[in-house]
Amino acid sequence: MAKPVSAEVQRQADNKYYRAGFLRSGIGFFANYVNFTGRSSRSEYWWVALWRLLIAGLVIALGWLILGVDHGITKLFSGDMLRLSSLIALIAVFMIYGVAIIVPGLSMEVRRFRDAGWSWWWLVGFYAAGSLGGILLPNGELNDQPWATAIGIALIVVAALFELVIDLLPSKNPPVAIDSTVTN
Repeated sequence: MAKPVSAEVQRQADNKYYRAGFLRSGIGFFANYVNFTGRSSRSEYWWVALWRLLIAGLVIALGWLILGVDHGITKLFSGDMLRLSSLIALIAVFMIYGVAIIVPGLSMEVRRFRDAGWSWWWLVGFYAAGSLGGILLPNGELNDQPWATAIGIALIVVAALFELVIDLLPSKNPPVAIDSTVTN
């Protein structure tokens, strides 16, 4: 159960779902779709990670079910077009889900970095290192260069590990609101 959080802490964090529990964090993930200015607590971040894992698992299970049922229908009608169309539909569902979570996932990651006390520029650096690593993996002209593959894998792994460590860091306290009515 999530600890109750005051409205003042949520206001200071610029996120009304700050330190939300399981259900509210799932709602807050999409409600804070483009909120790149606030903070996301560690619990809020990891509850959303669990939501994303459960949804992906559900889509995979649904896909296996569709392909399994489709396999029986395909045997009945002995046509490959039905199987191909089911596979294309499953890939389309994955792609729609992936596109739908890009922006809210990025905004949550930026808020999580800020809450852990790190600048979002570190996130940009980790993504750049991971992208460079992906470019160096076997493809095109570098296909036969083992050093490029080793460097590519190292960049991806190091960037992912640093990002994971920052995501695991405890939340810093939100800034204390200054009462402008108090005078000396």
